[in-house]
Amino acid sequence: MTILVIAASPDAACDDVLARHPGADVHRLDVAAAGKLLVGLERLRATHAVLTGAQFDALRKHPAFDLADLDALDTVYLVGDPATPSGAAPRFAVEVLSTPAATPDLSNGAVANDAERLLAGTDYAAGIAAAEALSHAALRSMLDGLVRVGAFQRSGEALIANEVLERVNAHATQRNLLRRWLRVLTAEGLLRREGDTYRVPAESVAGEMAPDWSQVEHLWRAAGDTTQTLRFARDASAELPALIDGRTQAVHLLFPEGDTRLARAVYRESVAARYQHAAVATCVAQIARRRGGQRLRVLEVGGGTGATTDRVLPLLDGYDVDYLFTDVSRFFTQQVAQHHPGLRTGLYDIDRSAEDQGHVPSSFDVVVAGGVLNAARDTDASLRWLASLLADDGWLVISEPTREEYWVMASQAFMLAEPDDERAASQSTFLSHAQWLDALRGAGLEPVVDLPHPDHPLSPLGHRVFAARPAVRT
Repeated sequence: MTILVIAASPDAACDDVLARHPGADVHRLDVAAAGKLLVGLERLRATHAVLTGAQFDALRKHPAFDLADLDALDTVYLVGDPATPSGAAPRFAVEVLSTPAATPDLSNGAVANDAERLLAGTDYAAGIAAAEALSHAALRSMLDGLVRVGAFQRSGEALIANEVLERVNAHATQRNLLRRWLRVLTAEGLLRREGDTYRVPAESVAGEMAPDWSQVEHLWRAAGDTTQTLRFARDASAELPALIDGRTQAVHLLFPEGDTRLARAVYRESVAARYQHAAVATCVAQIARRRGGQRLRVLEVGGGTGATTDRVLPLLDGYDVDYLFTDVSRFFTQQVAQHHPGLRTGLYDIDRSAEDQGHVPSSFDVVVAGGVLNAARDTDASLRWLASLLADDGWLVISEPTREEYWVMASQAFMLAEPDDERAASQSTFLSHAQWLDALRGAGLEPVVDLPHPDHPLSPLGHRVFAARPAVRT
């Protein structure tokens, strides 16, 4: 077996070594003293090692070097230094690797490949089946919820939208959401529209619309997912009458008694969420790798429970990074600080100007926004404010849904403020793929990474990852 020890700071040359030795047992040693490095190589029975020239030179000058048991060591790769240290190396080969010049460029292909490596073994087909089952259950929950609070109770009853809203005693803040329900229920065939009226099709029985949650749970377990998302969707379904008229707040279902464990699972466990977190983390790691050792200044906004953070930070280990985690609420910054001691945290409101919040223009190399901009009142304004924080060669990396997510419409959507952007005009919960591309360009950014690829199994689910940089002004 190949036992690869990496003591040099990560860079593209290290990646080249890893590519040469697929399946290697990899160990990273963060030690400064040559003696400790020597002990590590000996103890691990390393067959290959990645060192800097300075590390190798110090190693060879150590008094115990000639006595150390390094018989297993086949090759030492040197990175980050222009030449091999003077003198012949005994017992093993030495190869000097060239470190590619720093480049700010990302590519769809490179990010996609690295993300797939992080997700090795994921059963996409099972995950998609589970997601589709949850969507179907959510649709049935919507209609069942309307029936339970007074709509469509008589066979063949036809109601205009305002009559539905009056029958169900819709709270003023939820009326537009319920109009979107009527639209998607019609599009999916659970309601029929005739002129301005809606009715339940004759072949359906409105009172039998409650979803079969046991079947959904079976598919989620088959996908290897935990079932906390399902629990939240099921609890929201049971509470729809109170959510509709405002007696219950969805935030209390997602954070029962202020407990974040349910929310942490909801934002992590689905196959779409796992893909998005992996792709965002890969983007940021590749940007760090291409900076040639320069410090990377990262701002994460709307970090929430840290679902994106948890994926990004491990991939930045070994790089010179100043990472600022922010959210609109100290509740979340304090929670995440407990999981990541030493992480710098602060407040950021996506609905306010960055400058008004004390942030200096052009002060970050990367801004990360994982699944938060759909909660902005005005996406265009929020994007412009974030773009103003980017250095000339900076990157905005975001993940967002780009199609209606039915289980979200029947749960988390009750938490969202009414938008004042393209979503209001299109009466949709989320911007479409095309609208996101337009919004990024409207903020002076040029999309470079847009994943997953159209032929990827997850593409139909509509969960996207974008990486965009300031457009070149001509």
